[in-house]
Amino acid sequence: MTPFPKGPTRKQRYEAKRKHRADIIRAVRVAVMARDTACRVCGSTRDAEMHEIVPRSILRGLAPELVFTTANCLRLCGGIKGGCHGKVTRHEIELVATNSSLGADGTIRVVRA
Repeated sequence: MTPFPKGPTRKQRYEAKRKHRADIIRAVRVAVMARDTACRVCGSTRDAEMHEIVPRSILRGLAPELVFTTANCLRLCGGIKGGCHGKVTRHEIELVATNSSLGADGTIRVVRA
C-alpha cells in the first residue's frame, strides 16, 4: 500500500458528477410526473416532458439539487409538433408561478405573449 494513495482521476470525477446530476433529474422527473398527472397548460396526458420554470441557463453553476426541484419543474406536453413545451420554448406563452415561494408546487398562470 502506498503512503499517499492517488485520488480519483479527472475522468472519474467527471463521470461521478454526471451520474449524480442524472440521478437528481431522474428522481425529480418521477416526482413531477406523479404530482402533475397532465400538462399544466392544456391538460393533455400525451407526450409528457419536464420543463423548468427558471431555465437551467439562468441557474448555471448551481448544484443540481437547487436547479432541479419540484418547485422549479412541471409537466408539459411535447410531441412532434412541439406541444405546450415547444410554445414555452419559442416564447409564445410564458409560465408564471402565482406564489413565488411554492413555485410549480402551487398554481401556474399561463400568459400569452
